[in-house]
Amino acid sequence: MEMAVAENGSSQDSALDSAYDLVSQSLETSRTLSVELSPPVLYMQGLAEAFQWLGRWMEKTHKLQVDLHTEAKAEPAQEELKILLFQSVRELLFNVVKHAGTKTARVELRQQGEHIVIAVNDQGKGFDPEELWKNDRPADKAYGLFNVRERLLLLGGDFDIQSRKGVGTTVKISVPMQTVVFDLPEQNVEPIAEEHPSDGRLAPADQNSPSGPIRVMLVDDHAVMRKGMSSLLSRKKDIDVVAEAADGFQAVEAAQRINPDVILMDISMPVMDGIEATRRIILQKPHIRIIALSMHGAEDQALKMQSVGAVAYLSKTGSPDEIVSAIRQQRAMPDKA
Repeated sequence: MEMAVAENGSSQDSALDSAYDLVSQSLETSRTLSVELSPPVLYMQGLAEAFQWLGRWMEKTHKLQVDLHTEAKAEPAQEELKILLFQSVRELLFNVVKHAGTKTARVELRQQGEHIVIAVNDQGKGFDPEELWKNDRPADKAYGLFNVRERLLLLGGDFDIQSRKGVGTTVKISVPMQTVVFDLPEQNVEPIAEEHPSDGRLAPADQNSPSGPIRVMLVDDHAVMRKGMSSLLSRKKDIDVVAEAADGFQAVEAAQRINPDVILMDISMPVMDGIEATRRIILQKPHIRIIALSMHGAEDQALKMQSVGAVAYLSKTGSPDEIVSAIRQQRAMPDKA
């Protein structure tokens, strides 16, 4: 009987380890995908820098060399418009990789009057544009171009293709620098952080016990990452995830109300970034330990987070054990003056 119990316990441990590995792999996949779809540099440094990142990524991943020419003034004010243009160019470069039969492409970004104009050019195989839009139902190879065109036309923009077989292709897109299409719906103006229900082990918010579980709040604009991190931390008996927030504004409000011991703070987020949120939280609650998390290990961002009060700076792509260790280290650290 004792052997059976031991074997059963071993089996459960093995299942937990497998589940841990699966969650870790899923979290890493979601991080990689989110970067490819919308890299942090797009929010922090703008469209031109994001195109530079995209060019490096296309060369590394798909062996496509991108010759980039940009104007600094051709920068959309609206974050949603930046995302749309970035994803449109990304799709156009994918189309070059898949269909053009060439290893080079050129991207131009400029302002023309009240419009942002982007041209993506290749010297590849080329094709007949009339065949592309025939019956308004493009073949599989044209779905990317079709989707880009539809999104831009909805904004009052233009989408033009100039191509000939054996000569190459130039796709020009144009969109107004200002548009009301992306106004936030009213229900999103005042977001509310998600508070995890107490499991009976938690101390009251204003009476955190030094001997109880470490009360952690997760702040990240990607729900998959928050849920993945929460699942990983839930295996640790000395750590309780007490709340989640999707942006810096939510984080500031929740920190006041929930008073966690430690906050895992993403840096690049909409509404309010992690740097400003950290500054405000530390100003109001200097005892809270904030660990900065970023998709990239830029030293300047680490210094900015440190300057506003963060106690550590870690990469999201690092080992989950490093994050757990950093959380636990905060319990042993002396109180901040």
